[in-house]
Amino acid sequence: MTAREAYLILNLIEGIGPVRVRALMGALGSPEKIFGAGVEDLCKAKGVGQGLAEKILVGSDRINPAEEEEKAHEHGAHIVTPVDPEYPKALEAIYDPPLALYVKGSFAASDVHNIAVVGSRRCTHYG
Repeated sequence: MTAREAYLILNLIEGIGPVRVRALMGALGSPEKIFGAGVEDLCKAKGVGQGLAEKILVGSDRINPAEEEEKAHEHGAHIVTPVDPEYPKALEAIYDPPLALYVKGSFAASDVHNIAVVGSRRCTHYG
């Protein structure tokens, strides 16, 4: 598994976000090592308990990153992860940079200002 594939899988596991991934990477070293670890090692990361550790292990078997990329392409988009060269440098500087961006179009080196549409996975009525 590559780091890019690991980011795609992690992005699709419910209960995992950038902050927990950063904690897991701090404990284990890299995104791909997260999927080579056992439950006990995963639980060493801050914010990761038994249930979430099991979700991670199940997710690595059930989620196919190639299928997710194909779905994005069907909608005229592509996926950019933190290991891709086109991942925006400005996002690397924030506290919780996204694990994956679904992009329609492309990023140009001359782009100083960008606009993004952000959606929630589980939007509340108020939101």
